[in-house]
Amino acid sequence: MIIKQKLENKIEILKNENNIKKINNFNNETLDILLKKYNLTNSDDKRMMKQELRRIYSASVEKYCNLKLISKPSIDKNITITEKCHIISFEHLFKNRKYKEAISPFNVLFLNPDLHKFYDNNYLTFNPLEQKIELTELGRNKDDISYYNDKKINVNNLQLEFIEKNYNIIKKRVVIHNEKN
Repeated sequence: MIIKQKLENKIEILKNENNIKKINNFNNETLDILLKKYNLTNSDDKRMMKQELRRIYSASVEKYCNLKLISKPSIDKNITITEKCHIISFEHLFKNRKYKEAISPFNVLFLNPDLHKFYDNNYLTFNPLEQKIELTELGRNKDDISYYNDKKINVNNLQLEFIEKNYNIIKKRVVIHNEKN
C-alpha cells in the first residue's frame, strides 16, 4: 500500500511539472508576442500591455489553483471571499521591465478585500520568512487593523521559492508599493 501511494504521488508530481512547463511556455510565448506588438514608449500601448499582462496573470493564477499548485488560504475562517494580491507590486515589476515576474502565478497572496486595500495602501506587509502579515509604520497608527498583525498566511513551496528569489524586492516593499506609473 505504501509503495502504491508513493507511486501515485510521483505520478501526480510529474503531471504537475508537465502542466507547469506547459503554462510557463504559453506565458513566455504570449509575453514575447506582446513585447513585439506594443511600443512601450507609447502611453496607449503601455496601458494595453498592462491590461494584457494582468489578464495573463489572473488566468495563470486560476490555472495553478485548478491544478492545486496554489491554494487560496484565508487568514480568517469566517471570510470566504478573497482577492488576488501581488506580493511584489505589479507597477514596480512593470516599471522595471520584470514582465515574467509580473505574470508569475506565485506572486500572489489571497486576501479578503479589506485586507487587500490595507496591503495596497502600505498599512500591512508580508513577512515571507515567518509567513505572517505585519503592520508597517503607517499601519501601526491605525487601530482598526491591529487584529491582522502577526496573522499567519500559509503559502506553498512554489510560492516560497518565488518569494525567496525576490526577497530583496519584498524587503523594500513599502517604498516599492508607493511607486506609481
